[in-house]
Amino acid sequence: CVGCVWVCWEWLPSQIAELKLSAKLQFEISETEFFTHRESITNALNIIKKSRSQVVIDNVKSSEKVAVLANYNQVCGLKLSYELVHLLNEKTQNQKKIKKIVEAASLLNLPVYAVGVETQKELLTLTKLGVVGAQGFYFSEPLQEFTQAVFN
Repeated sequence: CVGCVWVCWEWLPSQIAELKLSAKLQFEISETEFFTHRESITNALNIIKKSRSQVVIDNVKSSEKVAVLANYNQVCGLKLSYELVHLLNEKTQNQKKIKKIVEAASLLNLPVYAVGVETQKELLTLTKLGVVGAQGFYFSEPLQEFTQAVFN
């Protein structure tokens, strides 16, 4: 829900302001949502920056917009889309896309992570392409989600 994303990022600054943070928080937003709504979430991004928290851009599918992130020092990393990683070794075009993303991100000193890694072969290919971290069934089954979070 597009409206839900906007409401969340509008609600976020007041919530962060009320917290007495002893540690940094890290937020994720999809690449599409970030670039679609970046002007309307400027306040939230500024609050995140002031609180020394960070943002990871998720579901990255191409290197096209990575250079724009130079203007957002609260962005601390990129996560590749599942579609790029899934069956990576059979899709050489995806390997080329990942390599371009890693090269663009390295110019900004941003690490690139992979999701959906299912085999050792995928992990080795991703490592060769410069991806610095990964998650997926190769490592473990999904962890049970928290059903409630309490902040004091």
